[in-house]
Amino acid sequence: MSEIKKSFPVMLDMKRSASNREFELVEGDTGNEITVTLKDDGQAVDLTGCRVLAVFSKSNGTSSQDSEAGSLIVSGNTVTIPVYAASVAPGLVECELQVYSGENNDTLVTSAKFNFKCRRGILNADTLESTDEYPLLVGLIDDVNGLSEAVNAAEAARASAEAARVSAEAARTMAEAARSSAETARSLAEEERCAAEASRISAEEGRQASIAAMREETDAAIAELGEFSLEQLAAAYSHSQQAHDYADAWHTHSSFSHGQESRLEALLLAKQDADMVFTGVTIDPRNWVSDTTYESLGFTKSCVAACPGIVPSMTVYVEFRPAEQYGGNFAAFCEAVTDGVRLYARQAPESTVTISARAVV
Repeated sequence: MSEIKKSFPVMLDMKRSASNREFELVEGDTGNEITVTLKDDGQAVDLTGCRVLAVFSKSNGTSSQDSEAGSLIVSGNTVTIPVYAASVAPGLVECELQVYSGENNDTLVTSAKFNFKCRRGILNADTLESTDEYPLLVGLIDDVNGLSEAVNAAEAARASAEAARVSAEAARTMAEAARSSAETARSLAEEERCAAEASRISAEEGRQASIAAMREETDAAIAELGEFSLEQLAAAYSHSQQAHDYADAWHTHSSFSHGQESRLEALLLAKQDADMVFTGVTIDPRNWVSDTTYESLGFTKSCVAACPGIVPSMTVYVEFRPAEQYGGNFAAFCEAVTDGVRLYARQAPESTVTISARAVV
């Protein structure tokens, strides 16, 4: 549906008042327009690029409308003023235009004034209840109140949804922090596992190198001496935990007879059986203490497993249960102490640890 408006043309000079046809506006109307054609001594005033204010003087105060705010429409020398209801009041209303021009709109000139009348409508706040349309207006007011309640309900629902969103975001943040912490712990555990595996590989390579060196020494001794005492050879290598490996090594020498090989292996294993062996040694979790000896390797706890008869000069070998041995918490090395074996760990275990130990005499 198209709008119905009342338009009032006004011829206005910058310097002197001009006589215009009288017109009248009604208080509260929103469809009034005043079209002002501005001239200067009969010459059109070009308002292009200018800022224009329409200033109204009314019975209850002063108000203005500004082209920069979009309440005035400027074209050539014409200013269209869609009159706001707040710009007029019952009685005589005077109006003038203020024109700002120049590079920064800092030059001001004010036009002559024109005036018009404003009257109250018959239907106003004082006559509302006496009209036949009052029930209709009451219904409209009720509708507006209903809309207000709907708006309030929608706002409450929005606030509730926002609170739920904030709560969900907090939960997501906490879950992400927990995931990140778990990932960090997993990475550290993986690094410890890799370090333990590298240590194991290094120890195995050392063992293999030691066996190879002993084989070379044996070859050299056989070549140099020609004949030797199997008892002396067994005694020389009996201090190794891996006597079986050395017994196998002798099988590669062509100078041994089958009887000599069997006898040497028996002597080696007999020597090994003479070593001190401890099985089922338990360690109370309360016995672990802080120790900085191998802190640079990540091992910060130590404990002495009781093995009576061991002295510091002995070489000791320790075996853990599979789950403990490959868990990465315990060091792959240990030390002989008086009547015991000192073990190292990254963290003190929470439960009893059981080991087996062999001390080479």
